[in-house]
Amino acid sequence: GVHFTAANVTLIGELDAADLVSDGSLATRRYHAFSGIYIILETKEKAESEFLFCFNDNIGGSKNPLKDGDLSKSYTITAEEPEFGKKFAARYEKFLRRLYAENDFTPHIYYRDNRLNIGIQTIATKFRAINGKPDINDPESFRADYRRSLEYVRNAIDAVREETDLLIADD
Repeated sequence: GVHFTAANVTLIGELDAADLVSDGSLATRRYHAFSGIYIILETKEKAESEFLFCFNDNIGGSKNPLKDGDLSKSYTITAEEPEFGKKFAARYEKFLRRLYAENDFTPHIYYRDNRLNIGIQTIATKFRAINGKPDINDPESFRADYRRSLEYVRNAIDAVREETDLLIADD
């Protein structure tokens, strides 16, 4: 009864380095901006205003459970009108804390129209991949890694389902 899609995503960025190369031009360095699972869930309500929600350690990093203190000091909202994002965070604080606690790296949430997008940084555990590359010589490892990647999707959907009223009810 939950309408969703999920994919393994790697976003590569390019950064012009301040160091000049021998011909006088700037050096361009490529980097991984995000590598993980991206989940899009259909919601029953449209967002009043689109926003991007990131925990303050949004570059990733190791898992550090959120303190029991004020959640508003632990995240950043990026939006033209951030008030809806702040109301969302206050209303669904239990969901956000759970999503943070259940993943090794900080999740990112983008809400627009009636789509809740959740990006979960996984780095090595990817759909149909072993350490980022398919291993066609070891089909059991291939299957095991695929099953592990689906756990991230299931856990995120369960968190949304159990801690919010955003999803369309089961038939």
